[in-house]
Amino acid sequence: MKMHIDGGPKLPDLAPDRLYSVKQGDSLSLIAGRQWGDVLFWPLLYNANKDLVGPNPNYLRIGLRLTIPDISRFSQAELDQARTRGRHW
Repeated sequence: MKMHIDGGPKLPDLAPDRLYSVKQGDSLSLIAGRQWGDVLFWPLLYNANKDLVGPNPNYLRIGLRLTIPDISRFSQAELDQARTRGRHW
């Protein structure tokens, strides 16, 4: 583990979250597929934007600006859980 000059542990460098503006025809699964290469990761996108999207993940307003979280922040277990949920929605 790398140490800071002050002797404390250095946290890993994480990519910043990105923003995405919803376009006509978009869905959370299509956006997840474009951003992360796996349409089944849409629950991660929904969870990060639930307050903006609302209770129905199938309805996105055009122009809505979604936060695209850095996929490296998720553990393998979280990714597997998202895939399972994405498959059985």
